Amino acid sequence: MGETLPNPAHGQVRPLTPLKLARQARQGENRTMPISPTGIVRGFFAAGTMVFAALGLVLRDDARWFAASGLCGLLWGGWGFLSDHVIVPLADWSSQIFARVSGGSNTEGEEGRPKPTQADRR
Repeated sequence: MGETLPNPAHGQVRPLTPLKLARQARQGENRTMPISPTGIVRGFFAAGTMVFAALGLVLRDDARWFAASGLCGLLWGGWGFLSDHVIVPLADWSSQIFARVSGGSNTEGEEGRPKPTQADRR
């Protein structure tokens, strides 16, 4: 209970309870790991790998289940590599290019000076 949080209503500092600290930690975890399209694809390949491996263990007379599990595992790893090293960098690069071409949300003029606002024109 050594951590405290300022109370803006009273201008006082009050201690944080362990329950509040745990709630803040859980909320922080949810904010740092958003669900992305590449994460969804990775999840499907991971689930396919596990399901086909389990079916291969249950149905021992057909080795094709293990082959399907191995294929899903290869796709899982390949997709992870491609998304981390090819797709995401290309998306970042292209978004920067399109932001420069369209002007983006830059508030500076072409010479580096701030663009005039309505208040400046009066």
